[in-house]
Amino acid sequence: MKLILVRHGESQFNVEHRIQGWADAPLTENGLEQADKVAARLKDVKIDAIYSSVLQRAMVTAEKIAKFHNLRVIPIRDLREMNFGEMTGMLRAEADEKYGRPFEKRGKDPDYVFPDGESVNMMAERVMKVIDDIIAKHPGQTVVVVVHGGVKRAIFYKMGLMSHVEAWSTKLLNTSVSEIEMTEGKAKVICFNCGKHLV
Repeated sequence: MKLILVRHGESQFNVEHRIQGWADAPLTENGLEQADKVAARLKDVKIDAIYSSVLQRAMVTAEKIAKFHNLRVIPIRDLREMNFGEMTGMLRAEADEKYGRPFEKRGKDPDYVFPDGESVNMMAERVMKVIDDIIAKHPGQTVVVVVHGGVKRAIFYKMGLMSHVEAWSTKLLNTSVSEIEMTEGKAKVICFNCGKHLV
């Protein structure tokens, strides 16, 4: 089966450099255009199912893709971004000053827990249960999953396609497409962080 992972379009918090996590920031006008572009890119791909995080930045992106395929988006709570706890809504610079560069700590240690939030491994555990279930339900099919940057990184890390450090040192484009082909339980990267539709 083929797993197509799509990051959501640009959100208001992305523009403001605020920490999103479980905050439900809307897409910007640019984010809506990006979602239209990725939907157009995927319109001729035979897609059997579309799953999404329940947060609106992902759901709106997913719904734009779904309109070309006569499919209903399946929302999943456990596909939400990492929970940043006390830092949610803060500017990155504010969090760095108050908590001593927490994102650098996460980049080095998958067990680092954000204040009153999650670690990479905690988030990855809930996410991979969903991904494993999707893979099991759709043998031989093509499935789109619209998620968040951190979720995408966690999937590649947990599937053994990237090291933890590599996953968190890569800047992911909004609405970038990453394709993973599953054959007899083994994952192969077809495309990672591809954004040709944004050019």
